[in-house]
Amino acid sequence: MSPIKAVSVSNRLSPVLGWGACALFYLYQYFLQTTPSMMPHQLMQYFQIDALGLGHLSAWYFYAYIVVQLYAGILIDAYGVRAVLGLSSLMCAIGAVIFSVSSLFFVAELGRVMMGAAGATAFVGTSRFIATQFSCQQVGFYIGATESLGYIGAIMAGTIGSVAAQVVGWKNTFYVTALIGLIVALVIFISLEKTAAPVVQLSKGSDETIVDLLSQRRVWFYAILASMLCAPIPALACLWGPYYIAHVFSFSGPTSASMNSFIFVGLIVGCPLVSALAKRYGQKAILQIGSGLSCLCLLMLIMAPSNCQMTWLCLIFFLLGLTNSVFVLTFYQVQRFTSSLKGTVISFINMMSLLGGVLLQPLIGYMIQKKISWISLSAASEDVYLRCVVVVVLLCLLLAFMMTCFIRKE
Repeated sequence: MSPIKAVSVSNRLSPVLGWGACALFYLYQYFLQTTPSMMPHQLMQYFQIDALGLGHLSAWYFYAYIVVQLYAGILIDAYGVRAVLGLSSLMCAIGAVIFSVSSLFFVAELGRVMMGAAGATAFVGTSRFIATQFSCQQVGFYIGATESLGYIGAIMAGTIGSVAAQVVGWKNTFYVTALIGLIVALVIFISLEKTAAPVVQLSKGSDETIVDLLSQRRVWFYAILASMLCAPIPALACLWGPYYIAHVFSFSGPTSASMNSFIFVGLIVGCPLVSALAKRYGQKAILQIGSGLSCLCLLMLIMAPSNCQMTWLCLIFFLLGLTNSVFVLTFYQVQRFTSSLKGTVISFINMMSLLGGVLLQPLIGYMIQKKISWISLSAASEDVYLRCVVVVVLLCLLLAFMMTCFIRKE
């Protein structure tokens, strides 16, 4: 091969390798995000906490994620993808170590905060790298592939992580997870080139950008819609799904976590499929159909008999993830409202998409722990009670479905 051809191939592969390194961090942070769902009973026993405490412990990741998310784009603009994602991966690894060595509950919460704050840069940083390194025709493919890799990380947490926690214990599992974080950071620093001088400085212009964003009512509409549509992902897929399966359908912990992972399998299939269908039939129609079918799938999960076979439950979880993937269309919708603030808008919608589910995590924990009076007075069994608790998530999806009726047709 001639030197000119070798350089040409290298130039084509360099962006792909850089994207792979960024996407690897996105997969890693999704793994960390989902870890409490793979070891709920071990964590509750070790820290002497109830279901409400577990909900708060898991939610601290998302609290930090949400706070940092809006400013993640500003940090990346100022310091570059390589520096921010590399240091963020190191911070995730440190947070995993703090979580694993902690004997006090508030120290474990600190570890979750560090992981969440660092993980907030993953999607925005990867999206920024894609936008600057690939053509407009390739951007959609690589963003969809990034989302899919993130959900693969969640599946790994529910399968490999759950089994590891059972075999070697949750502390040793987190030690290995921290080591992986160091490796990811090294891959990022090696694969990505140093960026030029900062494109945007951290100045009052950034505050004006955020004010401009928050003053648009249509952006808030789609932010709330994304929050309601995504509610099942943090609430069920990332925490309470395995607990629900284990107690309502009497499956073991690792089996329940593996079945719960089918939500992410559905999301992996659905995200690119939804984009293609929206181009053909229109985004409003797909949002309405998807949100309506999500309600139906969750209702089927609530109404499923206690002796329901594993195959049917896996299918229901898969369909729930498949139909719930319509939330990605909210990212496309909001970009129509601005030409210069696209990165900030994406950060804001990504932040808000987690908010509904994050608030539901401790709320569901509280309801499980306290057994609110109108349920307990009916002398309902535990499985019936848990079904009633999941109705809260169903209400979010119903609200999302009603909101889609107010979307203007393209």
